[in-house]
Amino acid sequence: MDNTETKLEQSQREDDTLTNLRTALENCTLTATMDGTITALDATVGAVCSGTVATIQDVDNLTVEVTIPASSVGRLKTGLQCNITSDATDDTITGTLTRIDPVANDSGSFGATVTVNGQDSGLLVGIPAKVEIVISTKDNVFTVPRLSLIHISEPTRPAQISY
Repeated sequence: MDNTETKLEQSQREDDTLTNLRTALENCTLTATMDGTITALDATVGAVCSGTVATIQDVDNLTVEVTIPASSVGRLKTGLQCNITSDATDDTITGTLTRIDPVANDSGSFGATVTVNGQDSGLLVGIPAKVEIVISTKDNVFTVPRLSLIHISEPTRPAQISY
């Protein structure tokens, strides 16, 4: 009977060991708290992790952070169309002004966020971009480059601008 009891105790210890090993394995698994793409990895296999292990970014829903001068912020509102250009792409990408900070920063300007329209824009995370916020548009307007205008002034006539 002693042999049977010993084997029973031994199998219980093995179950405890297996449970402990499974728990240890679960504690070694990192699970992301959000969907996205790992853009930086600060860990190696077998190393003890501390601090930031990985950077995960949502590359399907890109945004561009912009700064708006105080003199312009009063004319802007969320929902305005934006044109985005970058060295990463030759095309102009459309976006939407989705956030304007309600309080100016230390330099007196306002931070804002432009959300890129569409997922396959060609923009890359971390690459600078230029944003043009469209305040208004007019259809069927004839435009002339400013440099093509000349100023003619004669002593007997008031100054005029010719095209």
